Amino acid sequence: MPYKDPEQKKARDKAYNQRPEVIARRNELRAKPARKAVARRWYLKNIYGLEAHDYAEILTRQQGVCAICGKSNSGKRDWHVDHDHVSGKVRGVLCNPCNLMLGLAKDNPDVLRKAASYLDDAIIREYDAV
Repeated sequence: MPYKDPEQKKARDKAYNQRPEVIARRNELRAKPARKAVARRWYLKNIYGLEAHDYAEILTRQQGVCAICGKSNSGKRDWHVDHDHVSGKVRGVLCNPCNLMLGLAKDNPDVLRKAASYLDDAIIREYDAV
């Protein structure tokens, strides 16, 4: 119900905001790690169709390391769920650099093979030049 007197509205809002259940909920929402965990669970479920236990199972199968480079997560960033952009099927969990590498190659295995071949040839050329 609209208030004509702004002071009346302020008094009502103040009384509401001082209720213990409102204070508890506000504190819960302000806790950043909790918000992040809730957002992460929502994202995994709604974007990839994964429950938390599915995600944990993937990481366990990968022995807690990136599916490509084999490094453990440094803790600075979350793991990335790698998925096929056509079918939507989850392939594994990657660290940020490996996820970026696949993204920049547009998930094209031929590009990645050529890049690996280029690096192999460059190493040979370096030794030939010496």
